[in-house]
Amino acid sequence: MGKTRPLLLATDSLGAATVEDLSWKSILDAQACANCGRCENNCPASLSGKRLSSREIVQKVLRQTRATLKNSSPQHLHDAISQEEIWACSMCMACVKNCPLYIDHVGIILELRRNSVLQQAQFPAETHTMLRNLELYGDVQGEGAANRQQWALDLSLPLVAEARKPEYLLWFGCSPEYILNYQTTIKNMVNILQTAKVSFAILGKDELCCGDPARRLGEEDIFQNIARKNIQKLDDLGIKKIITICPHCFNTMKHDYPEFNGTFQVQHVVELVEQLIDEGRLELKYPIHKKITLHDPCYLGRVNNLSAGIRKIITAIPGIDFKELPRNSENSYCCGGGGAQMWLHESPGNRISTLRVQEIIAADCQVTATACPYCLSILGEEMKSCDESGKFKFMDVIDMAAYSIGCNYGE
Repeated sequence: MGKTRPLLLATDSLGAATVEDLSWKSILDAQACANCGRCENNCPASLSGKRLSSREIVQKVLRQTRATLKNSSPQHLHDAISQEEIWACSMCMACVKNCPLYIDHVGIILELRRNSVLQQAQFPAETHTMLRNLELYGDVQGEGAANRQQWALDLSLPLVAEARKPEYLLWFGCSPEYILNYQTTIKNMVNILQTAKVSFAILGKDELCCGDPARRLGEEDIFQNIARKNIQKLDDLGIKKIITICPHCFNTMKHDYPEFNGTFQVQHVVELVEQLIDEGRLELKYPIHKKITLHDPCYLGRVNNLSAGIRKIITAIPGIDFKELPRNSENSYCCGGGGAQMWLHESPGNRISTLRVQEIIAADCQVTATACPYCLSILGEEMKSCDESGKFKFMDVIDMAAYSIGCNYGE
């Protein structure tokens, strides 16, 4: 589910301008659609009042396909589907997951985005700086190699280029550069790896963004340039195994990089921590006496089926009173940050994060665990505006595990 259709920039059409540019699968999807509305009823953009309807997107493709056959000339998709619709999607894959006919609504939206960006140069103004930073500096903040990962210098971590064939490469991703409290989570992950005596190293200043924001926006040229540079660097260093902290890095490197011959064994840290617990290399012994619920990140629970591992870590910690949210696991509700929405202004309607935070408040749990920097940042900020008492907190499951093991950063 997490794999994106490859785009050969030299030979393929630049996204979909007409129905003839869509894949045979997308055309078949439009013909097969039962118009049942399950996609729309589970879409966070639709539920929060955006003008996007995944059901209507497919129906519009069907109507344009029929018009093309009737008029013997290709009908332009952008005449039927607005820019507002295609940029409202967080690509959480809830529509795809809930479709009884396995229709790929997100794939159609991505092709429309690709055409808007690559062919028409139409994309949201607020993403210009981020894309320029990716193109020039290889990271979303425009830090450049000289300043990249300066925050990690005090950790004195081994560099892959200097280490003796480490088992794993620990991939930080861009998030710590602009989500400052996530630096603590990464430092806790480092402590966990060191406690379990896991052999690992980092790229340091040589690590670029994985390219996910560019690909989900439809800027395939920038994505492919970054992906090829990363793959070449990793191959030159002989990297075989990669641990990622961000689910979006995980999904991109696991599912998208192989189309450019980037074949690595990619794990999210949740998978590795679960493995270390099973092997007896980590002992969760210090209790957390709190009522805790869990917000499943879309690209772990739904897209990559890793819900069970997160719960295994949480429930293994002594003292926790665990309560599920109504929408959980593969049916979890999106935080609103995927599909490059981290860099877009949400409008109209409510924020997607508002609906999720209201659901969390109703569950009345002191702490909400998660395992994604986007979720931690977006929902944490939204909670501040919804909960003036400061009663409800968010915490990454890695921070919880580090505390229970006794290696929490700063303590």
